[in-house]
Amino acid sequence: SIPKVERPINAESTEQLKPIDCGKGSIKDVEALSNKFFIYAQRREDFFKLLASSAMIHNVLLMGPPGTGKTSMAISIVDALTGKNSECYEIATANALWFRRNLVGGESLQKGEVSWSSGILIRAYNKAARVTNGNYYVIIDEINRADVDKAFGEILTLMSDVGNTSAGKKILDEIEKEIRKFGDENSDKLDEDAKQFLRNLKSLGEKRDEPLMRIRFIATMNEVDANNLFPIGEALTRRFLVFRIPYPCGNDDVKMFLGSEEFSTMKKKEIVAKVVSEEVDALRKEFGCDELKERKREEKMNFNISPASVKLALSLLKQIVEDNDDESSIRKKFLDALESSLGTTDERILKKFIKYKTQRLGNSQQPAPS
Repeated sequence: SIPKVERPINAESTEQLKPIDCGKGSIKDVEALSNKFFIYAQRREDFFKLLASSAMIHNVLLMGPPGTGKTSMAISIVDALTGKNSECYEIATANALWFRRNLVGGESLQKGEVSWSSGILIRAYNKAARVTNGNYYVIIDEINRADVDKAFGEILTLMSDVGNTSAGKKILDEIEKEIRKFGDENSDKLDEDAKQFLRNLKSLGEKRDEPLMRIRFIATMNEVDANNLFPIGEALTRRFLVFRIPYPCGNDDVKMFLGSEEFSTMKKKEIVAKVVSEEVDALRKEFGCDELKERKREEKMNFNISPASVKLALSLLKQIVEDNDDESSIRKKFLDALESSLGTTDERILKKFIKYKTQRLGNSQQPAPS
């Protein structure tokens, strides 16, 4: 059946659209993110430099378990490259109901009539047509929540043709023919994005494929929760430069967070650093992450204490630590805060955490288990 799609009331319809500068940022701006996100690398600056360079010339896939900062990292990278210009990117979260209509476009029901509804590609093309410097980015979060073979259609071909035009013109011609079955630039059966798309094709003429050369895809992929996700094969991954972001071991991320400006005013900071470092290191070992065994980093651990959980717990702790708190009370406050920020409702995990917390608080004068 054809889905019913609500169109925006104030859709953009003007033919004379302002140009967009999406190149105000630099690789140096992305390198600066090394103080914001924790990843395993000998030099985090080099990792982010490579990541920035990759996003400028190709599509990028950030893959890893939940809570490792993939989505925030993707948005931050694009913000850094574009000078925080929100017109230079679109964010979409994939889901199992995605079809080609969501990614490219297709039929929909509007006021009882069959009409055309544009997808992500057409919106991206229209924006990229206005870009005078830099790239237009499409951020697809949790890409493996969608059935790629069913939904992505022509986008898979364009992803493998980044920066080239061999396939672009043919794909644009086919989409144009499909849209024109519903009418021309003035038809009520086309949404405003489709009308602008046709105008762009007409005005660009033989250069109609150039906007495609400025579109880059940044995707995130969840490595856990596989039972609720679609399998992703080489047909998709070979269209990306892939960066894996695993769960960390040890407590290096704690040191990085507490050394940032965000926590510069943390009360009892020395005690907090000692307590949180001990607990995070011990808990990660408890959940199966041993930094002495490099092999473990390459395995897909079903759960561990993520950097996102640690940072959120530190943010909570910052609000509740008092001047009269001692090591014991700070330990309790941190473990309580961490319990609420674990990001899971799995009863087995929660029971394991609560058992650990009960033992630690009952023996708070003892050192954390090694």
